[in-house]
Amino acid sequence: MNDNEINSFCVEVNGWTVWAEKFGSGPKTVLLIPGAIGTGRTDFLEVLEGEDELNYDKFTLIAVELPGWGRSRPPVRKYGTGVYDNDAECLHQLMQELNYNKYSIIGWSDGANVALRMATKYQQSVESLILVSVYAFMGNESLKALTSSQSVDDWNKDKLESYLRSYDNKDVIQQLWTRYIKFIEYFNQYFPDTKNNYQSIKCKVLLMYGEKGDHNCHQKFSSIFKDVVEDYLLEQFHEKEGDEERRGAIKSFMK
Repeated sequence: MNDNEINSFCVEVNGWTVWAEKFGSGPKTVLLIPGAIGTGRTDFLEVLEGEDELNYDKFTLIAVELPGWGRSRPPVRKYGTGVYDNDAECLHQLMQELNYNKYSIIGWSDGANVALRMATKYQQSVESLILVSVYAFMGNESLKALTSSQSVDDWNKDKLESYLRSYDNKDVIQQLWTRYIKFIEYFNQYFPDTKNNYQSIKCKVLLMYGEKGDHNCHQKFSSIFKDVVEDYLLEQFHEKEGDEERRGAIKSFMK
């Protein structure tokens, strides 16, 4: 693919038609993996477009739509113990197909679990990870928060509208979200700590989450997120001199 081609494309991989979008043309390649039923434009819009977008001259961003979500349908998503491994295989093949043999990954929420699988399975390709609001274990409070959002009618208006830009109608969103909630209720049984193999990860890893429970901290604090991500991926991760207020904000964001 060259810069003159359309930014939205699909690749046939592992029995799935996986859709993705390309932003920028910089030397540093970054794979963006959205959360449950999400797409690049629902979950990473702030870093893809607008005043807080990542630097297109320094980064090439590949925003994917996981198998069974977004335009990567049909078939329906196959839940079970192999779901994240299938995602990882599909995305790795996609990146190989696009001739990106070395790349970093930003994964949010459920997408961060896919990023972790990729770092364990494809160590020769994954250079670094940024995991935003990842959950390796589903605690009672987290499960309660998810199940309380089961009806999309209760979602924030802006959130629902962002998903309606990626899906045909609200009924489709509700069906996909209901199936996901049913799956997540069994998360700890499907993925016990004894089988995660995360200790084998060799690349550098940055964990990010909101200090006050902001699961979507990368969206709510998009300006700070941009600064932290760019410094980290460009190996300039430091506090900027003479900017006490911003340093404090970054520290709070990173706790």
